Amino acid sequence: ESKYGMPMPEEFEELLAIDEEGDQYFHALTPGKQRTLLNIIGKPKSSDVRLKKAIVVNKHLKTNQGKIDFKQLNQDFKDYNQQFR
Repeated sequence: ESKYGMPMPEEFEELLAIDEEGDQYFHALTPGKQRTLLNIIGKPKSSDVRLKKAIVVNKHLKTNQGKIDFKQLNQDFKDYNQQFR
């Protein structure tokens, strides 16, 4: 059990450990928004997919200075997938 009320995906934990700006934005979010993002990242069974989602979420937080636009985040996931096909 983590301090977030749900498991922290390893991929996201490692990413935040090396990206101070992303870490600050993530930890400035409300606990509910943190859990929502952790759920989005941790849901896929594949480690590769979890890593991709972690990268997109981290970039989204930094681009939007810690604000989450879920409609834009979904578009960011689609754009990332198309970019790396």
